[in-house]
Amino acid sequence: MIFGIIVTAIVALITYCYPQLEDEIHQILGAEVVNATTTITSFDLSSIPEFTESPYVYINNNKPNFTDEDYTTNPFETYSELDGLGRCGVAFANICRELMPTEPRGEIGMIKPSGWKLAKYDIVDGKYLYNRCHLIGYQLAGENANEK
Repeated sequence: MIFGIIVTAIVALITYCYPQLEDEIHQILGAEVVNATTTITSFDLSSIPEFTESPYVYINNNKPNFTDEDYTTNPFETYSELDGLGRCGVAFANICRELMPTEPRGEIGMIKPSGWKLAKYDIVDGKYLYNRCHLIGYQLAGENANEK
């Protein structure tokens, strides 16, 4: 939900300051931008505890604050179109078992993300110092060679 609020706020700010970009924003997000007033419940960042060695913390008594509009049990994944420079954009999904892969991963070497440079180093175990990341990992959604 916080991600949705941030994206909505950014889109609203950009369309307010740069109305000429509204059509491009629609194209990038693949959705219509609606001018609306939404009541947002504030979130107190001080309620997040200081870092400890614990791998997780409970926030809001471990109760999500999704609205009815946010909540769905239907699996989906969406990817925005590449921008004018060939860069990936927003990926949004409701990860469920139905999206998870049922077969081994195929080849993805033909996908060349914008800015990607393959580099091997003899002093690094496995030769690769870094690996490209995925907006939504194959293990979660079964996307194999998605250029978006």
